[in-house]
Amino acid sequence: MKSDRFVPSDERTFLIRAFTVFLLYALICLAPGCGGDATSGASVDAGSPFATLPIVPGAITKATVPVPPEMTGGIGSGLAFDPTEGVYWMVTDQQPAGQPDWPLYLYQVRVTAGRAEIVAAIPIKDGGKHVLGGELDPEGVALAPDGTIWMSDEGAPFLIHLTRRGEILEKVAPTELLRGREKNRGLEGVAVSPDGSTVFAILQNAPEGESDRLNTVLVSYDVRRRVITHHRYRLEDPAAFDFPANLMVAPRAGAHDLHALDGRTLLVLERDNQSAEAARIKRVFRVEVPPQVGDGPLSKTLVIDLRKLGYTFEAPEGLTLRGPRTLAVANDNDGLAEMPTEIWEIAF
Repeated sequence: MKSDRFVPSDERTFLIRAFTVFLLYALICLAPGCGGDATSGASVDAGSPFATLPIVPGAITKATVPVPPEMTGGIGSGLAFDPTEGVYWMVTDQQPAGQPDWPLYLYQVRVTAGRAEIVAAIPIKDGGKHVLGGELDPEGVALAPDGTIWMSDEGAPFLIHLTRRGEILEKVAPTELLRGREKNRGLEGVAVSPDGSTVFAILQNAPEGESDRLNTVLVSYDVRRRVITHHRYRLEDPAAFDFPANLMVAPRAGAHDLHALDGRTLLVLERDNQSAEAARIKRVFRVEVPPQVGDGPLSKTLVIDLRKLGYTFEAPEGLTLRGPRTLAVANDNDGLAEMPTEIWEIAF
């Protein structure tokens, strides 16, 4: 699929679009649904729909993302809504084990009245060369107010900065702590603060040096100062849930995506590794990131329990807001053509 007609064709168009993105993000964050800023004492104001939790879900729209004509790895591991074009951005990740390298793409997906349509397939390129799944393993995608894109990579792992045309601008190298993690358990979710000053990312599971395996790492990256800060994030404990006995795979929780409400308040998507009747942990939390790093884990509050809505996909891994009062979640299909990727839009 070609993408030339779906992306900016000249510098003027790009600048206009970037300015429009900035204005729309600002309007969204001034409306109920965002509150506070990176330096304020209270991150969520009393008028925010996230001030009183858990939220009360209303109408739910489910849209199945069509399988691309040429299957290119899994889709659904990241999700970001673009208000300027009314589309979701999604990213393909590494190919299934034992399969040849897939070329990696950014997809634009439009959801209208419960129907999803891929409207653009944008090759991810490094120095003009189309990047393959054996080189990177993108998991999350987030839009910055200047019109650029940030991805999280669970391979190296990297934070990756791209243009909207898919060209890699830079790869932010991990710290030693981020290198010390299980294979294929690198940076999963990514988010950008509304002012673009901070990029957040989270490790799926605990790094190797962490004795408590429920403690993983949430990263904040100061874009201007190029400084990475670590915060401790505590995952849900599978032992606290009534999982069925004798499961083929032992229950395990992981962090999978982020969305920034403001400069210090995040939504975090957690899931277990079970599906259907065995599923227990499919939850979204609100997390406050303090201005100073503390010894304990970040404070988190339950936003919504997706399982209570009948959500039993194993891998909900994409999280974003379509608007101040519409939460959107996507599941990763792991590169399997027979497994649907659905975007759930949950009004509240």
